[in-house]
Amino acid sequence: MNSTGEPEKPESGGRPTNATKLSPLGLGIGACVILGLIVLAATAPKVPIRKPEKTLVGERRAELSDFKQSLGVKPGSDADVAQTAETSRFQQTEISKQATQRSFDRLWTEVLRYTQPCENAQNRLANIFAQGNFSVEAYDAARRGQVTCLDSYQSLQSMASPDSLPSDAKQNVQTGLKACADAALARMTFMSKAASIIDGDRRPSNVSAAKAQSEAAQISTLQCVAGITDGATKAGATIGNE
Repeated sequence: MNSTGEPEKPESGGRPTNATKLSPLGLGIGACVILGLIVLAATAPKVPIRKPEKTLVGERRAELSDFKQSLGVKPGSDADVAQTAETSRFQQTEISKQATQRSFDRLWTEVLRYTQPCENAQNRLANIFAQGNFSVEAYDAARRGQVTCLDSYQSLQSMASPDSLPSDAKQNVQTGLKACADAALARMTFMSKAASIIDGDRRPSNVSAAKAQSEAAQISTLQCVAGITDGATKAGATIGNE
C-alpha cells in the first residue's frame, strides 16, 4: 500500500529476467514453494430461484380459507372479521420476508460477481504451476491476477448492506463485506509475491510473506461468508442454497 492507505497498482510491463534460466533443481524447488502457497478458493453456491410473493400469499390465503370453513366460521361474523385481520397481517409479514430475501439474493449475486474473478485468477495460476510451468506464462498470469484482484478489492469496498435490515443484521453483513474485500486484497498481494518468486526472488522472507498472504486470503474468505450468512439468518433470510 502507498502512504495514503490505498493499495498500490501493479507496474506495467516487466518480464522475468531469469525465469527461463532456472536449473532443473531450481524448478523443482520453485514448484514446491509455489504449490505449497496456493490455496484454492471454494466456489460459493448459486442463488436459488424463489416463488413470487403473490404466489406465496395466494397459497396461504387458500389454506386459511379452507381452515376457516373446517371450523364452521360464518362469513361476516366476528370470528371471520378477526381472522380476516390476522390474514392481512400474515400477508404483510410474508411480503416483507420476500422483500428481505430478494435483497439478500441481489447482495449475494453481487458479492459473487466481484469475488469470483479474483479467485479464478488464483486458480488459473495454480493450474499453470501444477504443470511445472515457471516461465513467462506463469509470470504474466500472476501479474494479470494482481490487476484482477485489485479490481475486485475496489468493487467490494464500495458495497454496503441493505438499508432495510435490522441494525444487528446490517452490522453482520457489513463485517462480512469488509472481510470479502480483505480477501481480495490479500490475494492481490499474494499475486505480487508469486510473480517475484517466479522471477527468481526465493529469499525466505519473500516466500514467508507470500505464504502469509495466502493464509490471510483463506481466513478472510471464511469470515466473508460467515458474516453475510449470520446477517441473513438474523433477518430471516438465507444466502445461496441454504
